[in-house]
Amino acid sequence: MKNDFIGCKTKGLYGDSLQMMKQRDWVAVSRLILSGQCVELSKGAPVYRTGASITGLVKIRARGQTSEWWTGAEQVTN
Repeated sequence: MKNDFIGCKTKGLYGDSLQMMKQRDWVAVSRLILSGQCVELSKGAPVYRTGASITGLVKIRARGQTSEWWTGAEQVTN
């Protein structure tokens, strides 16, 4: 991973979280994370790509975890 970033259960939620971050609505972002709909993932965490979309998003799974999250492809290094 390149930087600390967010991953969400759906592509739509990921887009919503980006909009909230652009608006600097950190309370709303925190609520998404606390609800379990999104997670904050750490720089350097090993992940596996499990899917991709034509919109530049990738689905990832952190090593040792069973949950998958959508995030921006630019966040994941090869």
